[in-house]
Amino acid sequence: MEGTRPKSAFAPHLLRINEAIRGFVKWRRYGLAIGLGVLSALALAPFYFLPLMVVGGTALVWLIDAAAGEEKRFRKSFFVGWCYGFGYFLTSMYWLGFAFMVQAEQFAWMAPFAVLGMPAFLALFVGGFVALAVRFWHSGPSRVLLLVAAISASEFVRGHILTGLPWNLMGQAFAGQAITAQLAAFIGPYGLSLVALTLAMLLGGVISRRQIRKRPAWIWAGGLVLVYIVGALRLLTPVAVEPDTVVMVVQPNIAQRDKIDPAKSIDNFRQLLKVTQQGLDKVDIGVETIYVAWPENAAPWLAERSRYLDAIAELLPPEAVLLTGAVRQSIDEAGKIRYFNAMLVVEDTTGELPAGLPLDAVNQGLFRKRSVIKSYDKHHLVPFGEYLPFKNILKAMGLAQLAPMADGFTPGQGPTTLDLGRTKVAPNICYETVFPMALYPRNNRPDWLLTVTNDAWFGDNAGPQQHLDQA
Repeated sequence: MEGTRPKSAFAPHLLRINEAIRGFVKWRRYGLAIGLGVLSALALAPFYFLPLMVVGGTALVWLIDAAAGEEKRFRKSFFVGWCYGFGYFLTSMYWLGFAFMVQAEQFAWMAPFAVLGMPAFLALFVGGFVALAVRFWHSGPSRVLLLVAAISASEFVRGHILTGLPWNLMGQAFAGQAITAQLAAFIGPYGLSLVALTLAMLLGGVISRRQIRKRPAWIWAGGLVLVYIVGALRLLTPVAVEPDTVVMVVQPNIAQRDKIDPAKSIDNFRQLLKVTQQGLDKVDIGVETIYVAWPENAAPWLAERSRYLDAIAELLPPEAVLLTGAVRQSIDEAGKIRYFNAMLVVEDTTGELPAGLPLDAVNQGLFRKRSVIKSYDKHHLVPFGEYLPFKNILKAMGLAQLAPMADGFTPGQGPTTLDLGRTKVAPNICYETVFPMALYPRNNRPDWLLTVTNDAWFGDNAGPQQHLDQA
């Protein structure tokens, strides 16, 4: 028989811990659930303490065991799940408050609502699906897989409902190592989350009815080894690169308060040109194409300011293509001005020369013209940052959006793939890159993905690092 009595020296301690957790009631139980959520969140960027996710997940199973065996089990299980989710999201998304401090005199009062309100809201998904799992709860080891399925489902639902926010899925803890992240290539971020949750909680099935069962532990060890084997094999696969092509990512490192100061817009643009020149100086002679990527809103009104295009024409060689974040505006059928958070493609259009230009000036490269030839409008806008949801209600309550336009940004038509001639690229702006299966049209696969963002709103802390992992 599978072990029904503890035989190892560690087993009695495990049973005592399980008994202690089962004995927690009321505020002690819910306080522990919050603490377990905090531990699990420390497995994400920038900490990557992966064993803590196992500790948090295992103990959560035992807490639910206790709640599921009592009266009012659905309500108690819901609050256990909610408290776990609250601790998880509070620890992993505290950095949201920094965005409101950039213009503290106007928005600082909203920071506590964001820092506490967002985790409280996202935790509802965890609590609700934990309560649903308890509807089918039992004492065997497979109850762990039931809980894994429930929390995985909660992540999928919160990634889609009300425009969705699939931020800090459990599987993103695997992004700390290239080898553990490779599995996402085959099963996607939600699948990776399913694997991570299984490994985090499976050891909770070691104890059932105060018995030690070995099988869940062996399955856990085998699953962990398999993750590393798949990752190692994929990393050994050679990746094709084009030796005559360079992609240059430019980061001007401008503080957000300076970035949004109209009086400093010229200085910011000059800094962008300066850093770009430093990168161009390092590019080998003979490269056929250079793709230069500037950040989100790097040159907000680029299309409307010809002198900016002239400066870019003087800076970039003919073989360079600029992809930059900008604000694009257009007038709709009703005559209303619409603003879009956009990415513009700026190419050399010297072939379209004005009449009468001396031929020797063209031959000597004294005249180069740059034009915006393509654009992409961000379609997945950030609530409160780029638009105000339930605008009439929330404005009456005194809430506002961070975007300077009265009506915020207008969403674009959806993901797209830009054909740049030699290559096809799918543009994504800011947190659009965290939405699985929405990075480009399914019938138009690109050669590569490009994400432009401006995370200076959140300072140098966990938020931007989490964003990089998810991208």
